[in-house]
Amino acid sequence: MNTANISSSIQDYEDLVRQFYLPFNTGDVGIYDRILAPGWIDDPLSPGQQPGIEGFKAKVLEFRQNIPDYHVTNDEILVASNKVAVHSTVRSNLQKPASQNSPADSPFKMRTCDFHHIEDGKIVYTWHLEDFYGLFQYLGVIPGR
Repeated sequence: MNTANISSSIQDYEDLVRQFYLPFNTGDVGIYDRILAPGWIDDPLSPGQQPGIEGFKAKVLEFRQNIPDYHVTNDEILVASNKVAVHSTVRSNLQKPASQNSPADSPFKMRTCDFHHIEDGKIVYTWHLEDFYGLFQYLGVIPGR
């Protein structure tokens, strides 16, 4: 494979994976039917989330309903072979207090890391990790450092 093809593949994978985050910002979950493979695996599932694309769509819409200004920014994207790593920051304002130490409408941010595996132009597997410990410190739910 020449360097032009490698660059094209890297950009294609990056563009594909960027689309994964758009529904968190817009609510347009229909995009998942185009970018996720039919047997796509989300690992781990969020509490109450059903497996598969439909379960993920429902969870994203639930996020948007409970936190309307939920916004994801991709801070860094790395592509290696058919794998794409994404470091993101989630920002929003809570509509109700998270604890006695955090007022309603308090802003929050949380860092996340996701690893996507791509086959035949679709995402087949996503593993993710959210910094809930940092979020809970930020919100005053647990003591800070």
